[in-house]
Amino acid sequence: MFCLGVFFNFFGNIQLFGLEGIPLVIGRLFITALVGYALMGNFNSKLKTYLAVSIFAIYLILAYSGTEAYQNVRLPGVLQRIGIIYFIASLLYLKTTQKTQLLVAIGILLGYWAIMTLVPAPGFEITNLEKGTNLAAWVDSAVLKGHMWAVTNTWDPEGILSTIPSIATGIIGLLIGQLLNSPLLKMEKAKKMAIIGVILICLGLLWNIIFPINKALWTSSYVVYTAGLATLTLAILYYCIDIANYKKGTKLFLVWGVNPMIVFFLSEIIPQAFPSFNNPMTASLVFALLYVSLWTILLGYFYKKKMYFKV
Repeated sequence: MFCLGVFFNFFGNIQLFGLEGIPLVIGRLFITALVGYALMGNFNSKLKTYLAVSIFAIYLILAYSGTEAYQNVRLPGVLQRIGIIYFIASLLYLKTTQKTQLLVAIGILLGYWAIMTLVPAPGFEITNLEKGTNLAAWVDSAVLKGHMWAVTNTWDPEGILSTIPSIATGIIGLLIGQLLNSPLLKMEKAKKMAIIGVILICLGLLWNIIFPINKALWTSSYVVYTAGLATLTLAILYYCIDIANYKKGTKLFLVWGVNPMIVFFLSEIIPQAFPSFNNPMTASLVFALLYVSLWTILLGYFYKKKMYFKV
């Protein structure tokens, strides 16, 4: 997953023997097919691990080789962050108890709060949460210089320090997942999730008073608040679908939900494969609707054939 995310950032910078135009696009798409199969293909997991590690090593070599085409390629990203979260959450699930998992999540959130509010970034006398001058931005600039989000070039929304509290987001999801898999009655599970959701929402709003809810910094209050919203929403859906057995209109979401990775992967690649064009709002809306329709048809076919693409 981490390697897939980094590949999105490399795709538009790939250079092949001086090729340009359509031949270059075809070459990039060929490499995309190879990387996609290596990371998502249905074959031996040990071999897939070796391939993923090798691909990651190639990324680092290209990024820090001094080659002009890759010297400013962004390394962090959404999938990269999710991959890190999955890795750590899976280790906790395999090696620790639920109590330990909860304590780790609490420790992460409190520790991040302390670091961001008590430790000033070098060169600043007091702590702050402003763009480009907070501690998270300083860490990104120091470690990821030249390989951050191009829009800012001074910090990254999926940067190093802000990834730490996102791990707590994953742990909360892990705990809720274990609740769903517990032997409790369905109604009891729904009640517990609803209560947990409301409590987390309230805690997040209270914490917001002294540590603002901020997605870019993934603040501890943001983690707790959004986890509460997600848990409460899940409780409502669980009651409606699994308990009340009201499933009308859910097939579309099921079709999309069982194959999210292939959609995410190709939806990031396809727009980069074509020349840029003007995007007025109306044209953008039509394009989005056509795009969703296309994927719905394709995913419907995959779902019917029980074809699931996973990392």
